[in-house]
Amino acid sequence: MTPTPDDVMSAPPRRAQRSSVPPLVWIGGTCVAVAMVVFVWAVTWPWSWGAGGSEQKYPSPDGTHALVVVSEVDMIDTYYHLEIRRGSGLTERSWAAGCVNGDWDSIEDVRWVSPSVVEIDTSSRDGATHRIEIDPESGRRLTPIPEALRSC
Repeated sequence: MTPTPDDVMSAPPRRAQRSSVPPLVWIGGTCVAVAMVVFVWAVTWPWSWGAGGSEQKYPSPDGTHALVVVSEVDMIDTYYHLEIRRGSGLTERSWAAGCVNGDWDSIEDVRWVSPSVVEIDTSSRDGATHRIEIDPESGRRLTPIPEALRSC
């Protein structure tokens, strides 16, 4: 016997079937999935943006100090961090000597003019040479960081 339209209309509505998964299991599974995504992102993110940079050392004429240029890529721009280093291993000390933002400038040349004076040429429009004088004994900067080397 086939149902008539009146029989179909008078039938009680069907209830939606409930999930057989308890709410705590569903919430726990969601938390685990989110934690896995965050973990994978945290592990792979540093390499995706170029973390870890390269170093170039420019030793002083007497070999007691070095100007170290650490270049790092941050998304699309390169940043050049400048440090004066003295010693090695556990006795190594370093002092900030400036930073160059590769978005509008770059380092063209680094040269020591004496054991305590280093000159840095940048590609800025004025073609300026920036001098940094250091204490020959300690390696600390004696002159302030030039304004052009504070662009980071």
